[in-house]
Amino acid sequence: MVLVAGGSGMLGQAIARTFVDEGAEVVLLGRESRALARAAETLSASVRQVAADSRDPQQVAQAFADIARDVGEVDVLVNAAAPSAGRGAYDSMSEPEGVLAAVETKVVGYLNLAREAMPAMVARNHGRIINISGLNVYRTGSVTGTIRNAGVVALSKNLADELVGTGVTSNVVHPGLVLDAHSGTAVEPGQTTDREVAAAVAFLASELAATISGTSISLGHQNEGFIHY
Repeated sequence: MVLVAGGSGMLGQAIARTFVDEGAEVVLLGRESRALARAAETLSASVRQVAADSRDPQQVAQAFADIARDVGEVDVLVNAAAPSAGRGAYDSMSEPEGVLAAVETKVVGYLNLAREAMPAMVARNHGRIINISGLNVYRTGSVTGTIRNAGVVALSKNLADELVGTGVTSNVVHPGLVLDAHSGTAVEPGQTTDREVAAAVAFLASELAATISGTSISLGHQNEGFIHY
């Protein structure tokens, strides 16, 4: 079973759709029940939803208990929730409140969900944790975007190392500028579509990626001229 956090967003829906098309059972998680219901309607009658704030450990624990009771244990956790990173005047992009809010959602929230998913995954010797970050982890221009995505990478690598030998993997996907594949907008160099991001996530969730863990995969090739070791 696949749990997509941030399931009402563009990326979350694209990821969920890919897994539905592959025959997987999918649950969407997010803060707003109405948005989740609308997203589920566009995907499949079989897609379920659970409303919870990933920043709140108690809500996350209750969500996982409800999912386990009604659907089953989570095999694949995709963390795709994120507030807007924003770009603009440097001062407006470095407000401490904005940075804290971004980290709470995209780092603490991801951690809460991963921690709740891991015990059952480890007990079954199989599981996938896939965290959506972003290419601005390598760039300046948005303090909130850079810091929160760097936090996601650090979190994912720490989880991967903790999970060595358990059959559970933890990886990151860094999308660049993402376009809706159904919008009809031409994809320019350095851009990618939500469908392509979903395909990368599906690969990391597959048995073909069983030996890949602690890795970050960049999509869109926006950072030309840099070599990352």
